[in-house]
Amino acid sequence: MYYMSYASEIGACSFVNKNVPPYTKVAGCPARIISTNIGENMKDINPLMRGGGV
Repeated sequence: MYYMSYASEIGACSFVNKNVPPYTKVAGCPARIISTNIGENMKDINPLMRGGGV
């Protein structure tokens, strides 16, 4: 069993065969990391996921 962490994004029709770290975008067959949203890139994440308002 593989786990998708908090705020990870999985592309459509992706085959996930490893655990997905938090704040990571993966896609493909097999799924590969496309980007991470950690540190300065946190502003790219939907504010509602971070607990902020609209």
